[in-house]
Amino acid sequence: MGSLKRFIKDVKDASTPKKERDIINKESAKIRTRLKDDSVQGERRRTYTSKLLYLYILGENTSFGQVDCINLLSKSSSSVSTLNYEGGIDFENKRLGYLAASILLKDDNQELLTLITNVISQDINNSNKYIAGLALETLGSLADRDLARDLCTDLITLIKQCVDKVSSIDNLLTNSSGTSNYLIKHALVAASSLIRKDPNLMVHFFSSENHTFLADIFTTFFNEDGSVKKTGTTHGLLLSLLDFVQTCFQYKKDYDFDNNYDLMIKKSIVGPLTESFISFLENLSLIVTSADYDVNGVTDPFLQCSLLETLREIFISYGNDVGENVHSKFKQCLLRIMNHQGLPDLQTVSNSGKKSSIPKLSLSVKYESIKTIIMVGSLDSSLKSLAVDVLIKFLSSRDPNHKYVAMKTLSKGIQYMDKLDEKNLKFILSCMYESDFSIKRRSLAVIFEILQNKKLANQEVILNQVIEFLSQATSSDKELVNYCFVKLLETKVLESVENIKYLTRAILYCGFYLKNEQISEIMTVINNLQSQVSAEFIKELINLLFSNDITKEDKIFFESNFAFKVLSIWCIGEYGSFILETLSKNNPAPVSNKIVTYFDKISNDYYNPIANEKSSYIINYLIVAAAKVSTYFMDKALIERLRQLIIFYAGKTNNLVLSIKANQLLSLFSQPTDTKRKIFAKMPSAMQTTDIFKAPNVKNSITESSNQVDLLTNLFSENIGMIKDKQTSKVPDGCVEIFANKNLKMFYGTSLHLTQNKHEANLEVYYQNIGDNDISDLHSFVAVGKTQNVIVGHLSNTNIKPNMIEKQQFKITGEGHLMTRIKIQYKVQNISNVEQFDYKFDKNI
Repeated sequence: MGSLKRFIKDVKDASTPKKERDIINKESAKIRTRLKDDSVQGERRRTYTSKLLYLYILGENTSFGQVDCINLLSKSSSSVSTLNYEGGIDFENKRLGYLAASILLKDDNQELLTLITNVISQDINNSNKYIAGLALETLGSLADRDLARDLCTDLITLIKQCVDKVSSIDNLLTNSSGTSNYLIKHALVAASSLIRKDPNLMVHFFSSENHTFLADIFTTFFNEDGSVKKTGTTHGLLLSLLDFVQTCFQYKKDYDFDNNYDLMIKKSIVGPLTESFISFLENLSLIVTSADYDVNGVTDPFLQCSLLETLREIFISYGNDVGENVHSKFKQCLLRIMNHQGLPDLQTVSNSGKKSSIPKLSLSVKYESIKTIIMVGSLDSSLKSLAVDVLIKFLSSRDPNHKYVAMKTLSKGIQYMDKLDEKNLKFILSCMYESDFSIKRRSLAVIFEILQNKKLANQEVILNQVIEFLSQATSSDKELVNYCFVKLLETKVLESVENIKYLTRAILYCGFYLKNEQISEIMTVINNLQSQVSAEFIKELINLLFSNDITKEDKIFFESNFAFKVLSIWCIGEYGSFILETLSKNNPAPVSNKIVTYFDKISNDYYNPIANEKSSYIINYLIVAAAKVSTYFMDKALIERLRQLIIFYAGKTNNLVLSIKANQLLSLFSQPTDTKRKIFAKMPSAMQTTDIFKAPNVKNSITESSNQVDLLTNLFSENIGMIKDKQTSKVPDGCVEIFANKNLKMFYGTSLHLTQNKHEANLEVYYQNIGDNDISDLHSFVAVGKTQNVIVGHLSNTNIKPNMIEKQQFKITGEGHLMTRIKIQYKVQNISNVEQFDYKFDKNI
């Protein structure tokens, strides 16, 4: 059999796909046969394994060789233990075997992972540090939850042994320090991977016996002045330690033992390491400790950024537990970094060649410093102002990468800011007109973050600029216009008397790009406005619709704007009484004539309901609006024109749904005016059931209000989503309390429906807010026994106001004793909370 290079060359030189397939199949069959031969050892077996990896790259099935990868590891000579990686059969077999295992065993085959557990357990203690390093890397790559639990203690033992070995002897004349540095670095990276697989393993790393191991590593290998204590020590060790610390912070929410997590972190990380990290960062940023770490005059920017990120997490989560002296030291450190690493000439950053690489590398530390200053709430406002000023300078760069990163940093920090200068706001607003799409998108995100925070800037100034941007947008900006519109609705800034005028303009400029489902949801938003706000909106709409002073530009937007037409028709039908009796109180005749003329024009433009979906959609709203508004007309001639309009579509047999609806409406024309007004009353307030842009195709459920009967509900069943479930403040009688804390109580309903022959149980769950603040983003996760399955129904509302209750259903199928483990996540005053508990029933299914 030829070499790997020859095999690759033969595959590449194949003239046709068929020949290539023949070569691959032939070689695959040979490999399968030869690997089964136990007499094949050494170089030949490594060649076959290498070819197996190439087959994997080509997308071929290599499952037949998975066990042979483990055999290559286990059959390596245990007597051969080379001290360097440049020779030795043992190392060559291990290197290829672990590479093959990392790639080919990714399918999480539990049996195969069990086979490799013993091999890894032995090799992490191998006298050859490179073999031990390979085993640690593979452990981090392959470990599942079970393997992580099995080898976690071995990993901790290895780290402690390495630290003790370095601490107990003088390492200046030996390479023991270098070996320990290498092993600890790989062990910490593996430990981070194990924490990601099973966050509960943190309890082993921070137990009472091991809680000082991170501090021991730092004090053993490093001085606070940024230098190393032992020869052979590198910054890679500290980077891996910081990565482990950051992983512990990131996976806090998945740690099940909430009562002791904070205590562990304070005792193992915050207390012993925070001040040391600050001192190390301060000295690292001011001096070049070694030429090995000098990057264009900046000492190891990667380590500096990692230190800043770690310190930011510590001060955000545990700032109150850090002493005042440490706080002051951290502030001074950040100030020195901002002042010491001077800002280069940003106008020259976009030049090609080596010139552009200098500022990019040096500015990375400044970016991370700015992010830290903005996000840590305990820092001075003057320091925050300095950070924002520097970010604005970045926005003046010609390099779009700097602009993008500056905008991204700003978007993350807006929520932590107390004020924003008018000059800086003006510069941010100007970024909406950048030619680069990603920068425009990011700048809009920042602008809407500012818009939500009233204390940062004047909302009217921002809204004027956003509307101006929408009016100048072209078809190439469709995605941005859509984004702007949904953010305007999400922020709810338009739902006030002062800002409602901007909603009309937003609909006018964005209506080209809205889908039918989105239009229906906007109707729900308008319908739910407070009476004073909705009155202002209708005034703005009618003035824009029938004004003789409308600008040429706005007229162009109006005439080709489908969404604006549909919404204006719907508003006339729903708010006809207000339009005719309030806006035109002195002389209603002109408005009545304009309305009928407008309806006739729409009918002429979309008279063929089967021509396209748009025609059918708008005519549905047109005939209902015509019937509704006719009840408020005094002129019988105008009423007759509206009736004739409905008659026209009642006879349209080519659209059965529309014809039925029109005939239903005609049958109501003979009723007395008072009766018709009750039937055609304004739709009751409804709740939004979907995200108008993220889930436009989800069909909304429709239900009648329990307190108000609307005979036209069925006429709108395809268009407007409403929900009958309203928040209640009383739990049904007989419910069993299963959980309680200071914010939330949970109950199981008394109606536990057990179906023994189907082995099924249906549970009703109630969530009650017993605190003084709103509960938001409530989510529940349910686990049952191994012989059972659970289906978690939709929560009626993820936001619960004080003293209110929401409902959810669990459906459990299977056999055995009925028991649930529930984990709930929610926010109170924007602070995340996680709770977990078990509840056992006295019944089986």
